Amino acid sequence: MKSNYWRVVLGIVLIVMGVVALFQMQGILPMQGLLIGALFAVLFAGGGVAFLSIFIQDRSKWWALLPGIIFLGLGLLITGNLLGIPFWGRIGGVFFLASISLAFWLVYLTQREFWWALIPAGILLTLALIAGLDNFSGIEKGNVLFLGIGATFALVAVLPAQREKLRWAWIPAGIMGIMGILPMLLATSAIQYVWPVLIILAGLFMIGRTLLHR
Repeated sequence: MKSNYWRVVLGIVLIVMGVVALFQMQGILPMQGLLIGALFAVLFAGGGVAFLSIFIQDRSKWWALLPGIIFLGLGLLITGNLLGIPFWGRIGGVFFLASISLAFWLVYLTQREFWWALIPAGILLTLALIAGLDNFSGIEKGNVLFLGIGATFALVAVLPAQREKLRWAWIPAGIMGIMGILPMLLATSAIQYVWPVLIILAGLFMIGRTLLHR
């Protein structure tokens, strides 16, 4: 029973949410906006803490990190809205996307064989960065997206424990990197230096590969 108590916790959270929703529809709850917002913040945060406690008690239950961090992030997001934190309307979305990214980063850090967790972790972190850049003009979000995805796959490719198995990740990393960098180069005079640099890098690669396999 103890090992499955998280199901009881989740069930209670869902029941309370359903009851609150019914009360709200019937107009039973007073001060609906503030009261319901605070209640949902507590429920989400409490559910997140419950799931995180599952992982703390048994590190093999890595999956609990995902609902734990996501629910906790939702609770904090709602709390920020209720408290009227300055600029929270602009950075709240960034915070929530970053919290989901954090959940996947923690999955990888605790289970190093789960290299796949790096992909949603990196992409969500990139989306959080793009959401934050919405407050600034003159920055091409598409370039940031491609570069972020490229960096994510590059990270997958260079993992020490998986280097031999995941060389394929260099292909999407290179494609995304080129798609992110090329538009910036085309907008400047630096484009004229691209081909000479690529030729030099290709030569260095061939020499280095030859020397290393002697």
